[in-house]
Amino acid sequence: MRPTRRRATVQHTPAQQMLGAAEAMLRHALASGIVVPEAVVETVELACTHRRAGGEGELEPPTPALLRRLARAHAELVRLVAPATPRTILLLSHGRRSRLAMLGPVRLVRQMLVAVLVLLAAFVALSTTDYVNGTGGDILNSTGLSLLVNELFFLAAGGLGAAFSALFTAYRYIAEGTYDPKFESSYWLRFILGLMAGLLLPALVPLGADAEAEGISRPLLALLGGFSASVLYRILERLVGAVESLVRADSRELRAARRAADLAQASDRARLERLELVGHLRRLEQQARAGGTPDQLAEDLGRMVGTLLPVAPQDADDASDEHPQPLISPPAR
Repeated sequence: MRPTRRRATVQHTPAQQMLGAAEAMLRHALASGIVVPEAVVETVELACTHRRAGGEGELEPPTPALLRRLARAHAELVRLVAPATPRTILLLSHGRRSRLAMLGPVRLVRQMLVAVLVLLAAFVALSTTDYVNGTGGDILNSTGLSLLVNELFFLAAGGLGAAFSALFTAYRYIAEGTYDPKFESSYWLRFILGLMAGLLLPALVPLGADAEAEGISRPLLALLGGFSASVLYRILERLVGAVESLVRADSRELRAARRAADLAQASDRARLERLELVGHLRRLEQQARAGGTPDQLAEDLGRMVGTLLPVAPQDADDASDEHPQPLISPPAR
């Protein structure tokens, strides 16, 4: 039996990491037409020569003087290639050595392009079937194999939209030189959310009879949901808010509405009382002009004043008359 070979893991020291980043940034700056000071080029070349002198095994550590010069050269190169970062430049330089470099210099882009090819093949294959048509994919009216084929078709459309969004965002950061591989999980998370939105959005959004005439179809909703999963999030958020407003209203709003209703009723009663008082005064004025006697006017005025005064509760008076309370309590025996 042949012994299994294990790939040796090379531990890079900070000096070796700084040298690798400086070499990659120098190549990037020279290829991009950026003017690099001669001292920086000489320092990086000297450090590379010193590294090659150590052989293919363990690298010979640089001298303290060379390490200080390399640190200054690294800082100058970082300033020259900004806004690109050393991590992205080093990642791109290593990615071009891969066998799949024709699909992209970054691992995420290569994996996403493979997923796109699979989804494109599924999209084309499913669209050639008789089950995918203008009326297919309705979960309330379709069953069996027809519904399954349409759901897979929507899933492929949503995946294409999600992959398009992820690739468009990643290529923008790659072109700027600010791509960071630690955010790869966020791209895949966006891709999975796009698959979910592409599958659920055609099922949740009701389409009327005139939807086809207006250019709105379920595959288009699946593609839009995959491209922007936040659309489905906003729709679900509004539905949840509407249901919560129907089931449980805010107590503050209820108290405010009740207070407003009480104020409106009190205002109406006050307005009616003012109108009634004006009517009484008008009648007294007419009686005075018609030559009414002072006794009659005084009687009408007293009656009007009596209607305005509050009436004492009758039950309390009756109870006090029937059961009079003693002024002094009897002595205790």
